[in-house]
Amino acid sequence: MSTKYGSFESVESTSGNHLDFIPFLSVIPFEWRAIGDAFKSASKIKSGIKSSLAGRCTFVVRQGYDPTDQSSTGRVLEGNGDFGICLRSKTGAISLTASNLSLRTGLDDPLVGAANFAPPSLKATLAHEFSEDSFIAASYDLKLRKPELSLCWTGETFTEKATFSLTADPVHRALKLSAAVSFPGTEWRNTVYDEENDVIEEPKDDGARHSLWVRHEARQRDLLHRTSLGARIDMGRLVNWVVDVIDYKLEPHFPRLFWALPGSQTLYNFLVPAEDENQVRHHIRGWDLDTSYEFGRSGPLVSVSKSLRHATLSLGWDAHEREAGLEYAIRGLRLGAKLGRDEAGSGIWKRPSLYAHIEPLELL
Repeated sequence: MSTKYGSFESVESTSGNHLDFIPFLSVIPFEWRAIGDAFKSASKIKSGIKSSLAGRCTFVVRQGYDPTDQSSTGRVLEGNGDFGICLRSKTGAISLTASNLSLRTGLDDPLVGAANFAPPSLKATLAHEFSEDSFIAASYDLKLRKPELSLCWTGETFTEKATFSLTADPVHRALKLSAAVSFPGTEWRNTVYDEENDVIEEPKDDGARHSLWVRHEARQRDLLHRTSLGARIDMGRLVNWVVDVIDYKLEPHFPRLFWALPGSQTLYNFLVPAEDENQVRHHIRGWDLDTSYEFGRSGPLVSVSKSLRHATLSLGWDAHEREAGLEYAIRGLRLGAKLGRDEAGSGIWKRPSLYAHIEPLELL
């Protein structure tokens, strides 16, 4: 797990987590993720104490680079992990989490290593659910010797579901905000009466969702210390919405010259087919477009993914690092490769870097 917001390794599986709900994406801090595992909806308890574990780790094998000589230094192995244990009662929980545990072997630019990994921490957190889906927590980092106070909320909204966390760091005088929301998107389907067939059309939910997320940190007088934004767009919903706009809003204003062209009606029927019983024109399922951007980087990260029956394939491009990535993900395990240009700007492609992200408890 890289601490870079825009890297390919920032994607996590969030199966069943109460506070982290976007599939394959973790937005909130790890200590809240550990508490979210303890407060899973399937884990509600009336009395007693329940324990839960949380963990994730990423290993990357890549080509080292010496900026002084502008030459390769051989293979570099990087590892990063977060692990935690949580004890939960009916409305309270206490957790101990070790985060940013890093491993590094091989020769490389030392500035790269310092930029990629945050300092390790050992944090004890006491959380309380003061109302349904609303939590408050106080924590103390035993390694960095600093306290924190945080709030977290998740639940149903008019958009469907959202989560929000706010952490205050009095030592560094910083506020960290993390938020995510999923929503059905611009819903083009309504319950209507079909006069021709004398039936009421009640479209079924196809499960497609859009998601938006943001992470922001204000530190001392720097109100824009670090900000990253991201979105996941369901391509099926987007395409059908665009086609509906064309059919209902734009088509009446098409000039007559367009319809006089040979094949114009055939082309229109191909691009804007008739609706089925669920008011869907194009059946595009399992295709998502992900994009994220961190302020200060020279470009965004964009990826396209296809959800299969038991796995997900994704192809992405990091404009800042000038790297293309290919990933195969199943529950608890993600394998990927990245290929980028040479740092010296020679236009030569570097050797591909390989990475594996493992969540041991999800594999069991």
